[in-house]
Formats: sequence, structure tokens, C-alpha cells
Amino acid sequence: MSARRNLTAARLREVPTDAHEHTHQTICAWCSRSFAPRRTGGRPQRFCSERCRRANEKAMREWAQGELAAGRVTIAEIKRERSSEPVVAIPRPDARHA
Repeated sequence: MSARRNLTAARLREVPTDAHEHTHQTICAWCSRSFAPRRTGGRPQRFCSERCRRANEKAMREWAQGELAAGRVTIAEIKRERSSEPVVAIPRPDARHA
């Protein structure tokens, strides 16, 4: 019984006691569920869980591989996007000239 009381006491400590304090809710970029982001600093939290973050990363990799295979993007363009270099339009062989 005392273990149960300790668990309940721990849960009560997590709830803000100040009436003016409110919990900021964020929407997960992957599953669209509402969640309370971490309060320890760092980058703004975009995903509610590690599972959603990994699902997003997998989908992004698959999308990029499809775009590369279809010729709609090049590795050079991806590298430039990740760097601080200015993006310069690269004429494509299939681009029509007026």
C-alpha cells in the first residue's frame, strides 16, 4: 500500500500547484497528437516521441531517394542545402530555353 501512495505522491508533484502556471501543448509534426514539450532546453521539440521522430526521418530518407532516382534533385543540391553556401540555380538538361 505504501508503494501505491508513493506513486500517487510522485504524480501529484508533477501537476503544477500554481493556478497561474499552465502547460504549453505542442502538436507532433508526425502524428498530429498534442504533447507537452520537454522543458530542459535545447532545440524546440517537434515530435511527441522517439518513434514519431524516427518515422519522420525514415520518410524523409525515402522521399529523398525517390527524388534522386527520378532526377528531380541532385546530390550537389542536397549538399548545398545543408551548407551555408548560397543556392545558385543550376540549369537542367531537360530545361527548355525560350
